Amino acid sequence: MNEQLLHLINDRKLDEDQLKRHEIVYHSSRFCISIPLKDEYSHFRGQLEYRPGQDPKYIYLLKEAESPAIYNAENLKQAFFGKPIVITEAPIDTLSLEKLGFLSFSVLSARLNESHLKIFSRYTDKFVLFFDNDQAGQKAAEKVLEKFGLRYNIYNFRLKGEKDPNGMLQKGLDESLKSQLNSFIEGLL
Repeated sequence: MNEQLLHLINDRKLDEDQLKRHEIVYHSSRFCISIPLKDEYSHFRGQLEYRPGQDPKYIYLLKEAESPAIYNAENLKQAFFGKPIVITEAPIDTLSLEKLGFLSFSVLSARLNESHLKIFSRYTDKFVLFFDNDQAGQKAAEKVLEKFGLRYNIYNFRLKGEKDPNGMLQKGLDESLKSQLNSFIEGLL
């Protein structure tokens, strides 16, 4: 297995099965980890190139520029109306939450817009923003709430103790993350 993929497993605490199931591979010609982006019907919409330790860390290559990029959209059918959808800003966070049993989706760099919300609204009427607990992530969450908060049931979850879900996994704080997010979601039901 490639060193970059081993980084996701060993350092980021993801599972090899997750990488296979999500078709995450290393592209030696582009020197990046390729994360496919599919729509809710499992049609290929593009890919995310992930380059750990480089700037920019993520490069999005979409088939159709106007198409809303949602990581893990092919699993939207698993969501059910009345239960909130968890929205993260990075696929690594979505994969981290999946490892703990949560269904979540990434809007890629916290760029949640009306197109995303229309797609999500086909499956549920409640949305939990789980953006990074740093200044940029919380500023993005505030913008989403200001812009869409009156038209959609959007709630901002702020993680205690770490910047993001993957940071909690890396530090072995899985149970704390599960407990915090479960309590927040249960409070919305």
